[in-house]
Amino acid sequence: MGTLLLEEDLRTEGENSDVRLLARARTLAALDGVSGYRKVRLLEFLSETKLIGSRGESPIISLRFADLRNAPLVRREILSYTDLEKAQLNNANMDKVKLIDTNLRGADLTGADLTGADLTGADLTKAILKDAEGGISCQETEDAKSLEGATMPNGQLYGAWLEGKDGCQK
Repeated sequence: MGTLLLEEDLRTEGENSDVRLLARARTLAALDGVSGYRKVRLLEFLSETKLIGSRGESPIISLRFADLRNAPLVRREILSYTDLEKAQLNNANMDKVKLIDTNLRGADLTGADLTGADLTGADLTKAILKDAEGGISCQETEDAKSLEGATMPNGQLYGAWLEGKDGCQK
């Protein structure tokens, strides 16, 4: 990745350039090949180098379809402003994680611990939150950009789940 950053101008190449596609492929392969804390270390590197998420900018590397299952992301801010569309976050420990303006459309968060997660501006359209721990509060649903079509922790779709919650709005 260092070579792509320093010698191949990864940051300045176009969205569908060969350099960016190579960087994304290497990133997804690396995430598939490691577990737990090593996934977090890779995400920290990508975040610190502003390759995956930076406020108001498109990510250099998309994490769409990334395998982040069982990742210990407790109290991390590295996923804010990140593209995690259709990512696998099954059983990830996301206690108090910040997911500000994160694209989680269609992401699988089955069994993830979302206790105290900050979902401000997060797009959870059609996300799967079945059996997610920590519950999803009315406040969190109001802070999120969208939960349209999402499967909630109890297995209900968002609209039906919302009807059963007094005082919830969206």
